[in-house]
Amino acid sequence: ASVRLALDSLRSGVTDVDPEIMGYLELVDHEVDQCVKFTERLLRLGMQPSEAPELVELTPVVEDTLGLVRWDAEQRKVVMTSVLEPGLRALASDSELRMVMLNLIQNAFHAMPQGGELEVSSRLAVPWIEITVRDTGMGIKPERLPRIFDPFYSRRADGAKGTGLGLSIVRTIVEGYGGRIEVRSDPGHGSRFIVLLPDAASASGTAT
Repeated sequence: ASVRLALDSLRSGVTDVDPEIMGYLELVDHEVDQCVKFTERLLRLGMQPSEAPELVELTPVVEDTLGLVRWDAEQRKVVMTSVLEPGLRALASDSELRMVMLNLIQNAFHAMPQGGELEVSSRLAVPWIEITVRDTGMGIKPERLPRIFDPFYSRRADGAKGTGLGLSIVRTIVEGYGGRIEVRSDPGHGSRFIVLLPDAASASGTAT
C-alpha cells in the first residue's frame, strides 16, 4: 500500500522523477498485486467447505488454480493451456473443487518429469459438466489403472515418493457431489482424467 501511495504522489505532483526509479516502483507495485492475488487463491483453497453445497462457477475455479501453479509449471517446463466453456456451474464446495483441480494438475506434473503439455478443458455434456485434465506424460500401465484411486497407492513417474492420497481424495470429493471420475491413458503418450459433475442448471431445469 505504501508503494502505491508513493507512486500516486509522484504521478500527481512531481514531473522530474528519474524514469528508472519510477520504473522500479511500478515493477514493485505490480509484484505486490501478484502476491495479493496469489494469497487470495491460497485462502480460497484453504477455506472450510460449507455444510450445504453452493452454486460454484467452474471457470474461476480452474483459472485460479492454474494461476496458483503457473510458477511451478514454468520450472518443470510444462506448457499449460485451458479451453473452458463459460457459465458452467455445479452444486458443490468451491474450496473442494479447487482441491480436486490442484490434485489433478499436480498429478499431471508428476507424470511429466521432463516437461510437456497440460490442457484443462470444460464443456457441458447434459446432464453433466465435463472437466478434462490432459497431459503428455508417461501414461499409466494398464495393470495399474484399476488401483490408481486406491488410498496410499503411489507410482509416480518422476520417481519421487508420494503419499498416494491425491487421486483418492479427488474421487471421494467428486463422488460426494454425485459425480464420477474416469481416466484414459496411453502409456508413453499421456493421460486424460475426466471429472463429471451434475450440471446445476440441468438439475434445476433452468438455463446457465
